[in-house]
Amino acid sequence: LHNALYVLLAGLLLVGSLWFGLERWGPRTGSASAFREVIAERGERANIQLVDGTKVTLNVDSRLRMPAAFEGDTRPVYLQGEAYFDVATDSTRPFIVHAHDAVINVHGTAFNVRSYPEERREQVAVVEGAVSLRSQRTVPPEHGARLESGQVGRLDADSSRVKTETLNNTAPLLGWMDGRLVFEEATLTEVAHRLERWYNLEFDVADPALDSLRLTATLKSRSVQNVLDVIAASLDIQYRIQQN
Repeated sequence: LHNALYVLLAGLLLVGSLWFGLERWGPRTGSASAFREVIAERGERANIQLVDGTKVTLNVDSRLRMPAAFEGDTRPVYLQGEAYFDVATDSTRPFIVHAHDAVINVHGTAFNVRSYPEERREQVAVVEGAVSLRSQRTVPPEHGARLESGQVGRLDADSSRVKTETLNNTAPLLGWMDGRLVFEEATLTEVAHRLERWYNLEFDVADPALDSLRLTATLKSRSVQNVLDVIAASLDIQYRIQQN
């Protein structure tokens, strides 16, 4: 018998309406000035337009916090999770994204930032223009990197160093924006985390040895059972959905 991948349902599945946003605005308690926060829960995504005209798309299980009004000489925002930014040009006030340990200074317009806590790294993919990626810790300048269009930078949580890669096509990294789950040599644990956020589920991998498996696939389906069937067939495993 194959080892089983158990799937525990947790609350309502938002599969049928994956593309809607939840906005929660209001001052941050205890702060000197008001902040606004937009939250995309598990199974949700959100479209946002900031006060400066910048457009942001939040992926599932993500949140973006920003001042109610940009004041001073910069435009700072704070991200947890994943988001695509199309930044409005303002040469007098740089746009800066803070994502856990990463500080991203924007020199261009369009880029994707991925910063989920369990992944222990921040990833930035530049579609248009350029950005500078560095750790917020005090490190030599050479540990940061300038990323041009078509480049991806990954900031390692342990070393605070940025590794860069030039891609022929950044589209696979943006598949989530049109409802595609894209996996490239992903471990079963990584797959489970992605599916937990995407479908608002909880996963239990029955045997740790299964994490040696790797999945490369592009899946587009609103049916969790269809997605799991494809993954199970690809990796030669079994799964069970246990009610509640």
